[in-house]
Amino acid sequence: MTLSHITGTILISLTAPYTYLRGKQPKLSDKQQKELCRMHGSGEYSISDLAELFSVSRPTVYRTLSRGK
Repeated sequence: MTLSHITGTILISLTAPYTYLRGKQPKLSDKQQKELCRMHGSGEYSISDLAELFSVSRPTVYRTLSRGK
């Protein structure tokens, strides 16, 4: 065993309890999701308009609205 191997093993064992899988990161922040829902609720914007404004796909807009943030 080399020193670098031992050091790497120690680092991995120290950081392992603090790492966890969270899946894919959302395309929109919580603030953006709330704003998107508010804008859709006003009735002034179509799904396509919202998708273009937030630079996301239409399915992303539908998913965000279904979550109801």
